[in-house]
Amino acid sequence: MTGRPLDADRAYTLGLVNELVEPGRAETAALELAATVCENSPLAVSVSLRALERVVSEPDERGWSATEVATAAILRSADKTEGIAAFLEKRPPRWTGR
Repeated sequence: MTGRPLDADRAYTLGLVNELVEPGRAETAALELAATVCENSPLAVSVSLRALERVVSEPDERGWSATEVATAAILRSADKTEGIAAFLEKRPPRWTGR
């Protein structure tokens, strides 16, 4: 809700990344993870990925649809105009919620 980027620790806490590694170790860690996946049955990996895709695709489509509705509301709002004006005038915005 803040619009700020997530740092690695927060992304890990939210479950968006599998592992945190020291700087410069990302490629090595990714290759190690890939090797672990490759040790599993190709069929099991394939059907698991398909199942996961089915689980997340519907909520993802609903999420994008909801995002489009929200974006349209923002783009036609007085707050959008105020935000742009405040930025150009280098002042804090005076939000109205409209």
